[in-house]
This record gives sequence, structure tokens and C-alpha cells, in this order.
Amino acid sequence: MKKLFSLSKNANASDLRLQDITAISSKKQDGNWVIELLVKEEINPALGLNSSNGRIAAIATREQIIAELAGNGVYGNPADVTLRYYNGFASITVNSQGQVLSATNGFQVDAQANNVTISILRGDLTAAQNSEWQYTNFDWTFVPALKWWQRLPSFLQWILRWLCFGWIWM
Repeated sequence: MKKLFSLSKNANASDLRLQDITAISSKKQDGNWVIELLVKEEINPALGLNSSNGRIAAIATREQIIAELAGNGVYGNPADVTLRYYNGFASITVNSQGQVLSATNGFQVDAQANNVTISILRGDLTAAQNSEWQYTNFDWTFVPALKWWQRLPSFLQWILRWLCFGWIWM
């Protein structure tokens, strides 16, 4: 079974808005179009469609990060955490038929957590992260959706045809 998803794990892959983009370019390369865009910087973005970076990539909130760290013995208050998402980008290569051949997206994150407790120690914590996802080998074969009766076993399809249309031949 084929798995369908968007780059951001949102239901709709085309929710990026004009105000989310800081730069965009397109160029023809080897008969294909390469479209590149940069996404604006954000501080403590919300999940999914509530942030610019969340519209093109799967992001984490400060609450999620603190909850994840708590499972490893690191405790803090989400209000004392600042996440800076920057250098967000997306790049897509499209052929002359409009099919996506490859896609890349990502961002960088700087995290600053104050008053963090690790065992008996208390202090500030900083971390940097670079995230990038690459997608290739798209399958563009079209498989039409089956009607409800086409999903039935063949003998039930035959009975259904006989009941519904058998009277025509009688």
C-alpha cells in the first residue's frame, strides 16, 4: 500500500502563505524547474498551520521539548524556554509534466532553556539543531479509486450484477 503524506505532516501540503516567505526563486536546470524559497524566522512557533515553519516542516514546541527531556531526567518550565527557528527553506524540482522529482526542506533551531534541573544541578541549557529532509523516488502512477462494489469479492459482484441487471436479459 502506498503511503501519502506532505512534507509538513499537515493534511494540506500547500498552506504556505505569502507572508511566510522571505525570498523565492525559480530557474530552469536540465529541462526541469527548480523552485527555492526561504521562510521567515520565528520565536516559539506553534504547531502545524499556526506557524510559518510548521507549514513546511514538522516542528516541535517548547512544551513538547520539555516533556521529552523530562523523560530523561531533565526538568524545566516551558515558559523559561526560547526556541528560535531560522533559515527555514524548501526546494522542489519539477519536470515539464508538473511532477515533483525531488524535494528538500528544513530549518535550524537555537534553544535556550533557563533554570533547568538535571539531577541535583540547576543551570541554563543551550542547544543548536540543524534539520533537513530529502524526498526522492516519487511514484506518479495513477491508481483510480475503486467503487464500493469493486471492493466486494468477485462472486458477490456477480450476484449483485445478476440481481440488478439480470432482468434486462430475461
